[in-house]
Amino acid sequence: MKKKQKKNNDVYDMMVQIQGQLAVLDQKLDSFMTKSLTELAQALAASKPVVRPQVHTPPPVRPVQNEYPPRRPMYAIICYECGKDSELPFKPISDRPVYCRDCFAKRKGRIAPLSVVKPPAAVLPAVSVQQAVPVSVPPAKAKKRKAAGKSVKARKKTTTAKKKTTTAKKKVVKKKTTTAKKKTTTAKRTTTAKKTTTAKKTTTAKKTTTAKKKAAVKGKIKKK
Repeated sequence: MKKKQKKNNDVYDMMVQIQGQLAVLDQKLDSFMTKSLTELAQALAASKPVVRPQVHTPPPVRPVQNEYPPRRPMYAIICYECGKDSELPFKPISDRPVYCRDCFAKRKGRIAPLSVVKPPAAVLPAVSVQQAVPVSVPPAKAKKRKAAGKSVKARKKTTTAKKKTTTAKKKVVKKKTTTAKKKTTTAKRTTTAKKTTTAKKTTTAKKTTTAKKKAAVKGKIKKK
């Protein structure tokens, strides 16, 4: 009993100490909160918005150009078909024939666009126009191209002929297989029919023989 009372007294003392410490902590928190709020109010009152003068910056001035986008350099050529002088926006290759707009449109099967005359500009940049470069295809290369075209056409014809022959062969094989299947089915049917008929005949013959034997035996018994 004495030990229990001592334990209870110790617990009571501990609870009293904890309550005292909690009360001290509450006081400290209240003092800290009041101080922080007053300091924040003073700082907000002291800090005022600073008005900065607005500076209007003018937009950047772009350099004046005569033409935008700039023109591409043109190259003077001689048309392979009509022989007229014309210009192209790319450098021609010496091995390939070059055509003007009208001839190129005719080759492509389109109507050539009408040439619109533009009014002269005030100031135009200098365009570098080189000398006319006559382009001519050698006869050996032209012959090679023609031969290659003919070989391609011949290959196409041979492939089409092979396709036709393969399709015809397939059709013939299908017909043969179908006819063979039909013949086999008919032969099987005929064989089965013959077998059934022979079996029926044998059964009927056996029945008749057994009936005759029975009749003969009965006649002999009557005579006795």
